[in-house]
Amino acid sequence: MNNTPFFIKGIEEAKRISKEKTKLTEPGSLKYLFWGPEKSEQSIVIQFGQSLQRMVIHEIEKNKNFSMLQSGVQKLVGMKKKKDVDLLFKNNKTNVIYYRELKANIELDTEKLPATSDKVKLLSKHLKQTYPNHELDFGVLCLSIYEKDNIKQKKILNKIKQFENSGVNISFAKDIFDILSFKTTDKEYYEYWRKIGKILRS
Repeated sequence: MNNTPFFIKGIEEAKRISKEKTKLTEPGSLKYLFWGPEKSEQSIVIQFGQSLQRMVIHEIEKNKNFSMLQSGVQKLVGMKKKKDVDLLFKNNKTNVIYYRELKANIELDTEKLPATSDKVKLLSKHLKQTYPNHELDFGVLCLSIYEKDNIKQKKILNKIKQFENSGVNISFAKDIFDILSFKTTDKEYYEYWRKIGKILRS
């Protein structure tokens, strides 16, 4: 399981971040009061948010059945607006195009949830015009959860329902792995991330 490009890239990213100069906790917080200056876990988590995107892209680029398409900031068709496309790739056999907005934390606040939903729907409209001869599969991807069945908290299930009611599906790690045709279990997945956590704290 750990020999797949996704997981190899994650270890590389964790080691890189652990070696970089990381912001320390500062006076004014209970954490600093209790334990003094330590690596700011919030800063580390923010840095690794970008690493998640690199991990998925690395897996796609190493899979001959898929191709990365142009992501990043794009000017929308017929509009002056520009939006950032997180993840965009194509199945070379079926010609299905996949667009995912990456969210490490699915517990979005009241303002961010509709903003995220609106962004995904706006970009999906843009992409349908850009790739008119392709089927578009779009939604939000949350890699901090292996699969929906792992979720027991009513608060998170309600957030997912809000997205679905707005016309935007939420997918999780197992869903993207199924698309890319590699297997792992929820036990292996969560054990891997505990390993990543130890590296980041080292």
